[in-house]
Amino acid sequence: MKKHIDQASAFIGARCGAAPSPAQLELLDAYAALVLEKNRDFNLTAASDAREIWLRHIADGAAALPLLRHLLNAKPAPLLADAGAGAGFTGITLKILWPELSVRLADSLSKRCAFMEWACAKLELAGIKTERARLGQDRTAISADAVIERAMGRLEDVAPLCAGIAAPGGYFIAYRSSPQEAGAAFPQLENAPAPAELLSYSLPGEKERRYFSVFRKTAA
Repeated sequence: MKKHIDQASAFIGARCGAAPSPAQLELLDAYAALVLEKNRDFNLTAASDAREIWLRHIADGAAALPLLRHLLNAKPAPLLADAGAGAGFTGITLKILWPELSVRLADSLSKRCAFMEWACAKLELAGIKTERARLGQDRTAISADAVIERAMGRLEDVAPLCAGIAAPGGYFIAYRSSPQEAGAAFPQLENAPAPAELLSYSLPGEKERRYFSVFRKTAA
């Protein structure tokens, strides 16, 4: 197995309590290859090789898995919305690692949605759909148990949009580079407690900590 896959697998295993299975690693590597194959056509990522996709994007997407399991494990088939999904690094990675999860990949750009639909078909993933929608402007039927956002923009801009596709009582999880935003307040959202060890992490080869801000939707 390639070194970068070993590194990512070890990170996921340490973070989640169990390393991905060989079948899951094979699917993740196939997904990375699809991103590289279509990157020039679809402008999906600045990453230029499989190592960077694995260590910067797949590992980062997987970092949310134990937090999602903590929040959603009581639900038999929870629905996750990946807001501003881009190439699907978060939603597709999490679907592969947690097959029982239902996933909606939401993005405003048709070409990104086309790529994600094609990739999910190539990977033969079930229970995952793509929706082209500009949150806050386009009508959408998404009402998710959890909404996750990785790179849409400033939290104060993103939080109200993501709250709009969360079910009442559902969660909004935002990737952040600083812990300071965790105490922010927004209409319809309240800070949701979670174990501290699930709220920060460092990617393989990095010293800097990364963080999750977690909120719960309080009203319809």
